[in-house]
Amino acid sequence: MALACFRAASFLAVTAGLGMTAGCIIEDDPAETVEQALGGASCPFEICGSNNPVLSLPFFELYEGSAPNEQGLTLDGIYFGAIKWKVDVVGNQLTARNGALVKSGLDVQGGKIRVKDAHGTVFQITVDEVIEDTQLYPPGSGTTWSYVLTWRVYGSRDTPVNLCSDPESLMGEQDTLYQYKYSTVLFEGERYDEDKLMVRERAPTADWFNLGCAGHLLAKMHLTHHTQSSSTATYPTNVRERDAMMKMVSADYCGIGEPFTVGGTPLSWTDDHGWLPHVWDIEAYDVGIEARFGPSGATCLEKPRLAGTTDPAALAEFGNDVGNSIWHLIEAKCALPPPCSTIEDNDVEKTWNKHLVSGNPQF
Repeated sequence: MALACFRAASFLAVTAGLGMTAGCIIEDDPAETVEQALGGASCPFEICGSNNPVLSLPFFELYEGSAPNEQGLTLDGIYFGAIKWKVDVVGNQLTARNGALVKSGLDVQGGKIRVKDAHGTVFQITVDEVIEDTQLYPPGSGTTWSYVLTWRVYGSRDTPVNLCSDPESLMGEQDTLYQYKYSTVLFEGERYDEDKLMVRERAPTADWFNLGCAGHLLAKMHLTHHTQSSSTATYPTNVRERDAMMKMVSADYCGIGEPFTVGGTPLSWTDDHGWLPHVWDIEAYDVGIEARFGPSGATCLEKPRLAGTTDPAALAEFGNDVGNSIWHLIEAKCALPPPCSTIEDNDVEKTWNKHLVSGNPQF
């Protein structure tokens, strides 16, 4: 296994050999820098990411019937001319239904989705482009549909804007895993608890679908086979592994939905499957282990990613002394996990807790 590197709002894992020492230093292959999906103080809820779908407010899921989501947004339908069709996301594909008539694939291009907020404002989201071959990750492991979506208030003459809040900031394949940066993936089969930062296992999923802009946590979950609709026989993930991914990306060491990171924080990580290859080579460098993550948070913690930080965003979110006080902030929320170096001589496979280890890049 090799270690992948990212900067706060996306993620990926890579494959190769992983060497560890008692001091928790990982000898890495050429790694990759992307962005983590959580936005810290600028994010109204932890799951939203730095490039999230936005109408009157950030959101990440919609109901195909008449019920509003938790942000008060209600889906009306998709219109082709004056005719209203029902929105039905099947797997990862946007489908429109009108009785026995069905539009799917490239045929939904030009459709206009209407969504109403809690104040009665109606938004029109236009399907400007349908991309049928967005690669799942690693390349060659399958494809998914993605869509370029723009919106404006229905009936206005405003210039349409991209549904994603910050696509311009994305830096290419290291941020998006080759997903076109102005596009959004849609997928069904799973719902997320933004307070607990985990999959909502008992929540009804019928007629609900998720939206993940390029570079967004949910897009990365989907592209790397960490959703039900992208998990395959060759690249399977289960709910525990998907929870571990969300905990790792958000630095939810305690496993209670309490993130200890901000956008822009460097982080490296790898998984126990060794599935995903590099997409962007840089010079090899040493990486010190941060933590090992399972579905309930960190199973061990060697050095929090904000330790020693002088990042203005981190100072604004956690206080001017966060570089020194981060340990106390974590301990105020839960008992500190044991240092990873104290278990490094034990059976490495058991300490993985089956999925992830993260590291602090030494740039």
